[in-house]
Amino acid sequence: MLPNRPMPHVQESIYSYFIRCQQANGYPSVHWVYDVVRVSYLWNYPHVVYQNKELGDNLKLLLGERIVSNLSYISRSDESNRVYNIQLNNLTLPHFALEKNKVKVCVCCIKDFGYLNNLWNFLFVTTCPIHRCKLINTCSECNKPFRWHKNILFGCQCGTNWNLFNIERYIDPSEMLLSSIFYRYFGYSKILVNEQGLPEEFNRLTLPELISLISLVAWLYPKNQYYFTMNHFSHLSLNETHILLMSALNVFLDWPNNFWSFLDSLDKKRRVPFNNRIETELEVGMHLSHFGDFYSKLYSLYSKPSFQFVFDAFENYLAADFRGGYLNGIRKKFRSTQIDKAYYTSHEFTTKYGLSGNTLERLVSKGLVEGKIELKGKRRIILGTSSSVDMFMEDFKQSLSVEESSLILGLHKNSVRKLIESKVLTEVRGPNTDQYMKWRVKRESIKLLLDIFASATSIVNYNDEDFVSFNGVFLRGSNKNKLTVIDLVEAVISGHLKVFNSEDKKIGLKQYCFRKSDIDILLESKCEKYFDEVGYTQNDAAKILGIDSNRLNYLLELSLIDSVKTKANKIIKKDELLHFDSQYILLSKLAKLLQTAAGTLKIQLSQSNIYPINTDNEHKYHCYVYQLSNSLKKFIGEKTALL
Repeated sequence: MLPNRPMPHVQESIYSYFIRCQQANGYPSVHWVYDVVRVSYLWNYPHVVYQNKELGDNLKLLLGERIVSNLSYISRSDESNRVYNIQLNNLTLPHFALEKNKVKVCVCCIKDFGYLNNLWNFLFVTTCPIHRCKLINTCSECNKPFRWHKNILFGCQCGTNWNLFNIERYIDPSEMLLSSIFYRYFGYSKILVNEQGLPEEFNRLTLPELISLISLVAWLYPKNQYYFTMNHFSHLSLNETHILLMSALNVFLDWPNNFWSFLDSLDKKRRVPFNNRIETELEVGMHLSHFGDFYSKLYSLYSKPSFQFVFDAFENYLAADFRGGYLNGIRKKFRSTQIDKAYYTSHEFTTKYGLSGNTLERLVSKGLVEGKIELKGKRRIILGTSSSVDMFMEDFKQSLSVEESSLILGLHKNSVRKLIESKVLTEVRGPNTDQYMKWRVKRESIKLLLDIFASATSIVNYNDEDFVSFNGVFLRGSNKNKLTVIDLVEAVISGHLKVFNSEDKKIGLKQYCFRKSDIDILLESKCEKYFDEVGYTQNDAAKILGIDSNRLNYLLELSLIDSVKTKANKIIKKDELLHFDSQYILLSKLAKLLQTAAGTLKIQLSQSNIYPINTDNEHKYHCYVYQLSNSLKKFIGEKTALL
């Protein structure tokens, strides 16, 4: 039995209770409590435990019978079944009533009572009737959804305390109606529920029946693009879920007028999915996919006497506005207008060209072919315009693979891929759409590149010591600074590098060579560009300043030069060195400039009231730094004139 066992609160979540047990007993983690009590749960749903024969006995053994009698927890029926029921307070509910993707809280409740409520874990509870505020699932500080974590009773996982949250209070009572009904079912008798406008039969429904009926309406609600299963609520934000549930409950207010308006919204002429892929308008004015589904489900799944008031209202609706014999014609096969064949579906694309539907989706999403991607319930529908797809596939047939391009250009496959990435070669399929094994290149871009190199001025023997072969270019330079194929090709294309034909008959670009002097200039230019962009290492910067690295370290300590720390070195930007040269001068450098011994020069400067800025540490490394003030510049000018 646990040494310290706090008393559970009303409808306190088992996860919340175990957190308080962990804190009371000094366990390092709340999961220790689950292990000690021997409770099975899913790591991403710690507020739901598996119901088995040993669960009740384990809880009584380790918590005590008095604690367990006051403990309310959500349990699921079958550990192995995906379609399961859940239980709370001996009430069995369908699994879709449980919120599976959001951690919702009432900040005011946590502030006032210090625990998490079981009811917040239900999909249909989006407000708190106690504090008249909306539940939230996102932190106002880090803008991230809340997660289950051991400090959730104190604040967000980012560390923001609940006391820092500003919550809008006293929302309209109509927004709390559905949540209030849920609270009433679970013993919150003091919660006021304004049931005015709801039919008496609706108020007599059991909670599972109410969930089922609200789900049916929300499932088919016209503005709900994620219909067909309640699991699609996971696609909606908490506020969107709140609005949809309010709209679904509003169908039962002012009964049956709002219900008939709801049926009208299902019974309007609109474009409906004829073949589930391409939208086409039916000849009749019925939205069959919605109205027919409501009719079918109402008569097959809602046959209990408790739903009789819905049947009566539905029959009255059909009797008042029969729509030209809808029920008689519901089994007829409706004809559609001519389907526009301007689009390829992913299936037709695969059938005609042998490429996957995922390829069509990537081509459309990247703008390589015209088309659109639509969401139909749970399915993603990919449509590509036939003209742009046919044009793309014509280019595809004429294109070359990376391996074929490699043989023509005489380059390694990786070099060809780099040319594609740098846009030197035009891709048909490349980094934007496919893995590198499926890349293909336009044949014209290969020909254009070869034509540019073919405009060589003369034939030379590249064995001449003034020339270097195509492959030899990549052996020149230091380990840190070598030319790449991209550098070489771009320099040739831009006209900054002259190309020569060699006497050897090699394939592709390997038959060309270059002057060594031109390559050295290109290397030097790349080196300067590298140092301008990246910066100098400490040793390179010290050489530029004419000092050793210890003295440079001293200047860094004085913050006269800033550096950037990397894993291997301290990197100093070129601008920092230029700034130091424009503002300061070292005594050693000044002594060389004025051809005077450093010690003598320091005395002369002192006599002119010019002192180093590092007087406190002037003997460290014998490094004296002077600011290039007007007086120092005047001193240098006078001394230079005497030389």
